[in-house]
Order: sequence, then structure tokens, then C-alpha cells
Amino acid sequence: MANFGKLSLFSYLLDNKELLKLDEDKNVNVSSPEALAILTALSFHENPRKMFFLFPTIYEAEAFNQFLGDYLDEDETYMFPYDEIFRSSTIGVSPEMADERLLAVGSIFSNKPSILVAHASSVSLDIMPKERYLNHLLKIKNGDMFVVKDLVLKLTELGYLAVDRVAKANQFSLRGGILDIYDASFSYPVRIEFF
Repeated sequence: MANFGKLSLFSYLLDNKELLKLDEDKNVNVSSPEALAILTALSFHENPRKMFFLFPTIYEAEAFNQFLGDYLDEDETYMFPYDEIFRSSTIGVSPEMADERLLAVGSIFSNKPSILVAHASSVSLDIMPKERYLNHLLKIKNGDMFVVKDLVLKLTELGYLAVDRVAKANQFSLRGGILDIYDASFSYPVRIEFF
């Protein structure tokens, strides 16, 4: 796989120094995904760190992730989904699932403590190399100067869809000197005013 410039999710996790520091001899038996989620959330709040949970099926992974969401903030837990029905990512990948994957990959590359939840099929899915991911990030902060035409071109290259009014993630709208961008990592669109 490495010859094609891709690595699997699992290979990134094996190289993660934070995950390697964890004690390997800590085993906990629980009766339900909710009980595991409660214990995980308590442990995470006591000692924030990178954590990884792998489940046999997407159903079990999603159930655990939903329970985690009851006890942790949105930016503390990430799901890396892969629909087991579709063996080829070119067939039927929903934009929501693609957004979830991007957020999960971002959490892997980030230094911020977080919990990643995946299932057996998802760990074999190829993901882009870290350098490529980081080179494709668009960081905008207050006071930055941009040529509007170049920014719109960059958004299009990154896969954002130009629309009249943003309604969901991965869309942008340019009206006069106002640019609205709806990134999957935010709950609401971001507005940039050029003057």
C-alpha cells in the first residue's frame, strides 16, 4: 500500500506515540456498550489522552460512539465509519460519512486528546498520508489577506460546492464581498467579509 502513497488507518494508529504509551495489560469486562462508554468517559476526563476503540461491526462502533457522545464533548470523540455494504469507496459514499472520516483523520493527526472509534472493516480503508492531509488544510484567521478569486478556487479544489446559500457541510457561497463557508468541523457556517 505504501507504494501508492497511501497508508491504512491501522498503520497510523500503530505509529501513534500516545497510544503506544498506554498500558497494554489493562483489561476491563463490562456488560454493555453504555457501561464501557461511561468508564471510558470517566477515564478520559481523569486523564485526557489519545484513545482508540475497535469493534467487530459498524453497528457496535456507532452504538458505543453515541453513548460516548452523552458524556463527552463533540470534539473529544470521533467515529471512523466505513459502510461494509460498499466494498469500493467510489460506490455510494455519503457526504456525511466522508465528513466523519475527515474529522476522524484530523483527530489522529492532531495533538489534542481525543477518542477514536472504528470497526474492523474501517481499519483496512486507505487514507491519505499525513503530509498530504496537512498540505490540504486551509487555515483562515482574522486579519489574513486573500484574493477572493484564489480563495474560491482553493475551496473548489478542496471539494467544497458553490451554492447560493450554504445549508450543509462542504458548501460555500459568495455574494458580493461576503463569503460563507460551511466546514464539517463546525456546527454552523463561518462568514468572512471582504472590504
